Amino acid sequence: MPWARRAVPETRHAHDHRPPALPVTGLREVRGLLRGVVRRLGSRGTDPLTGLPDRGVLRDRGPLALALARASGRPVALLLLDLDGFKRINDLLGHHEGDAVLVEVARRLSTVVGPHDLLVRLGGDEFAVLTAPLACVDDAADLAARVVAVVGTPLPVEELEVTVTASVGVAVLDRDGNTLEELTRAADQAMYAVKRAGGDAPAPLGDLTDPVLAAVHGPRLVAELRDAVHAGELAVHYQPQVDALTGLVTGFEALVRWEHPELGLLLPRHFLPQAERSGLLGPLTDAVLDRALADLPALRRMAPGAGLALNVSARHMAARGLVTDLIDRVRRAGHDPASLVLEITEAATRPTPDVASLFEEVHDAGVRVSIHGFGRDSSSLRSLWTFPAVRQIKIDPEIIATLLTDPTTERQVRGMVSAAHALEVQVVAEGVETASAVTLLQELGVDTLQGRWLSAPADPAELARQASHWAAVGAAVRRTAPGSGPGSGEVAVTG
Repeated sequence: MPWARRAVPETRHAHDHRPPALPVTGLREVRGLLRGVVRRLGSRGTDPLTGLPDRGVLRDRGPLALALARASGRPVALLLLDLDGFKRINDLLGHHEGDAVLVEVARRLSTVVGPHDLLVRLGGDEFAVLTAPLACVDDAADLAARVVAVVGTPLPVEELEVTVTASVGVAVLDRDGNTLEELTRAADQAMYAVKRAGGDAPAPLGDLTDPVLAAVHGPRLVAELRDAVHAGELAVHYQPQVDALTGLVTGFEALVRWEHPELGLLLPRHFLPQAERSGLLGPLTDAVLDRALADLPALRRMAPGAGLALNVSARHMAARGLVTDLIDRVRRAGHDPASLVLEITEAATRPTPDVASLFEEVHDAGVRVSIHGFGRDSSSLRSLWTFPAVRQIKIDPEIIATLLTDPTTERQVRGMVSAAHALEVQVVAEGVETASAVTLLQELGVDTLQGRWLSAPADPAELARQASHWAAVGAAVRRTAPGSGPGSGEVAVTG
């Protein structure tokens, strides 16, 4: 069934997004309905920069488009697109050139969407495509792949050739959601998963048919997660961090898990995106911190003096009173704030006055900051000399994964280690999976190792049962450490 791209529904209540009932069934009547809507609402809702329809147009036209698609009996998909690393272009070249990039991206997207697809700019560096009815679901994946390819073609900016990549999330009507709002949540979560995996790809549609991922896209998740947070039903697992020279466990990273009554054990990728968008990330982080602080004495019986690393999002870092609240919680639990390490992404270290004040407060409290995913952003080194609170970097696991096969990666890691040590910043290698990687990382001067070769994340009881394994791991690390000799070092963990 043809789908008029300019069709918009009649004005409805701002909070009523249900697909309107269709009193007509014939093709001629549907076309007449669409033409009448267009005459009434005209061409309002144009993004002034790109000339594309804006978010309001998607909100207005989306429900009618979904109703038409459902009446046709054919699948329809919503694609959400976010540019990877666009902030870096604005920072390096200025907002004027950043705007030029957005205009060019909009032009390129217009060349790959269908004539009856609705392409809109949502705002910032985010775009959306609501497709016309498709021949099959696989057509949505094909469109997502074309979007990634056309956006990723280098473009000239200020006599430079700039490459912009994109993360795309896809949601299909009646499979991933029944309304525009549900489709938006599902596509946004899929896009977020792509970004966590490194970006520059569409989210595979196969992932959305996975029973767990399909379930967590549903509208029940937020309500169930809210109940789980308030009822203290979230679990915290810990992954040890091992000194690269002595083999001793020096810290634990706290990793949240959700034991769902129907779906089983859910990992952070299944529910953290929803938690952040629904305002639950703050309470969830507080619950994880309280649980971790309660477990810290047991962890330190296994590894005396071990620190505790907690992941904090950039949005949560910016929350008013975060540092004061964290310090109060740590002290109420009877611990020194110096035992806490806040793990953040480089995006949270923007050199603004607010960020500078926040990091000064963190530093004054004695809390250390670690930048995880280090090495993905070419500007990462800037934060090391800008903020004294940053005392640790965690090299991105994807970099560690290619260390043994790519000489360029080895040089990259060597350079990061050298730069960090010159500023007295500790280096952690995350994602260590083999003994060969341990040996090479030791040669490169990495301070701390973390990964499944050493120990998988587990609850404190399971970690205690792994005492003999830890001792063996510690001995293996000491044997390969530079300058080590037979029998050197101590047992890595106490039972």
